[in-house]
Amino acid sequence: MNRRFKKPGTHVDHSQRPNLIKHQPNARIWRADITYLELRPGTWVYLSSIYEPKVHQVLAFKIGRQMEATLVVETINQALECHQKPQYFHSDMGSQYTSNEVETLLERHQISHSYSKQGYPYDNGPIEAFHSLLKREFAFQTTFSNFEDLVIRTSNYISWFNSDRIRTSV
Repeated sequence: MNRRFKKPGTHVDHSQRPNLIKHQPNARIWRADITYLELRPGTWVYLSSIYEPKVHQVLAFKIGRQMEATLVVETINQALECHQKPQYFHSDMGSQYTSNEVETLLERHQISHSYSKQGYPYDNGPIEAFHSLLKREFAFQTTFSNFEDLVIRTSNYISWFNSDRIRTSV
């Protein structure tokens, strides 16, 4: 079951940024992305997630009412508190990921930032696949009473995904 929706957009001036992980199959890589979740018709919240394909787990996530760089910074900090830092942090070229706040944080921790090619989400397929599963298995079939309910229930889904869900190639 898929439910179609038109998501709000942002615009950023994309300069050429390198995809550093293309030829690094054995490197430790965190993949990051932001997806939209519908709190109620026409009201959106934003899920920032960090996924590590080698362990098939979401390492950190934050849900915010606004899609800003601070949401991404908080997610990265949460992941760094509990997990060994990666060699690479891979994301798209969204304005949140190209922000000075994110770049400074990654530089401070000596993590190389790799970017998906503009208009080519397949470079970041593992996190895109996780977000797709989250929406199909959970979000599209759930009605949330308020923001806090969405946060708690999404957290429960991610906990189940990490520990009990049968693994596929995500």
